[in-house]
Amino acid sequence: MNHAMLCWTHSQMPYPTQRFFSVTNVPSIATDMVFWSKENPNFTQELEHNPPHVMIRADITSDDLIGPYFFDGPVNAASYSAMLEMWLSPQLRERGLLNDVWLQHDGAPAHFTLSVRDVLNGVPGRWIGHGSPTSPAPFPWPPHSPELTTPDNSLWGIIKGRVAVRHYNNNEDLHRAVEDAFRTITPKMLRRMSHRTWRCIRLCVQHQGAHTDSLDM
Repeated sequence: MNHAMLCWTHSQMPYPTQRFFSVTNVPSIATDMVFWSKENPNFTQELEHNPPHVMIRADITSDDLIGPYFFDGPVNAASYSAMLEMWLSPQLRERGLLNDVWLQHDGAPAHFTLSVRDVLNGVPGRWIGHGSPTSPAPFPWPPHSPELTTPDNSLWGIIKGRVAVRHYNNNEDLHRAVEDAFRTITPKMLRRMSHRTWRCIRLCVQHQGAHTDSLDM
């Protein structure tokens, strides 16, 4: 008997709720850097404008970590559709997962363009995300919903912590460091990350759809 599984998906782009890795190891000031002080700290920090960076994607179940996938250039409808068809679909098929997973997407614009939804409806045809009245999602995920994906609540924090321990001179060094960090993720860690995700889901249900960041302590 086959059991459907959730495959948590997350393409890494510089949106407020997402992250990207910079070769300077300086976090994006729009997403990661906040100064709190009752008095003027008289502190300045030089930040490189638009530093080189890598855009990363990974897919995860309780038993499988697929990735990282490095986007070549910006993540848009064309590059995202190509990734789904040329990379993710073969990866899922190779692992025997193509007909057993639901792909959960967040609200990034590239995730719910019409062309991307057309691809999702074909490979594998089971996805959670934003749709429209004329092209609905098989399982809708309303806007402003809590982030309940394993990459958000576990994986990216682990990868970022391991990559950020040193400075990188170029994209190639950063690329290798990310791949090395992914190789440290063990099956036991995947199961723990999955258990945390389901704990967050239960908390969300118990608190009538509330965000779980402050509840998952």
